[in-house]
Amino acid sequence: MPAGRRIQTVLRLPEDVYERVKLCARRENCSINAYLEAVIERSTGFEWPIIPKDFKISDEILALVPKSGHHRMFTKEELDADPKLAYLAKKNGLV
Repeated sequence: MPAGRRIQTVLRLPEDVYERVKLCARRENCSINAYLEAVIERSTGFEWPIIPKDFKISDEILALVPKSGHHRMFTKEELDADPKLAYLAKKNGLV
């Protein structure tokens, strides 16, 4: 966990959820605070992957990148042909 300024907060949980969190913290051999901090960090943290400078992005992939904050809609044929594209487009509300 990154060290730094800490802010104290209050969290209200249903009793059964609290008991499960307490059990998980005990299994991890840490405090409830440390356990919840780790869970929150994992669920909210995102690190961009390190891409080598010489990594070549195909023109096909570049064509999918939105221009000027706008995105293009994908055709049914494009989505049917590429399940990964269909998944990402649906997940990001582009269909």
